[in-house]
Amino acid sequence: MISIAIDGTSGSGKSSIASVLADRLNFVHLNTGELYRAIAYHSVMQDIDYTDENAVNKMLEDTVIDVSFQNGSEQ
Repeated sequence: MISIAIDGTSGSGKSSIASVLADRLNFVHLNTGELYRAIAYHSVMQDIDYTDENAVNKMLEDTVIDVSFQNGSEQ
């Protein structure tokens, strides 16, 4: 499996570039930033104390993330 990571400041176009690059290389594009934000939102909605490592680990163990792809892009 080939992985390409693009680093940069917020709003710099990383996701746009990654999407175009994945399309041109016929790769699948997984936006890990969206996954990160989804987990953060979920933890806020569950009122998880982020300073409590056990609570965070339990939430992560109990969380199911379902990612599907259509035409090489996540849905």
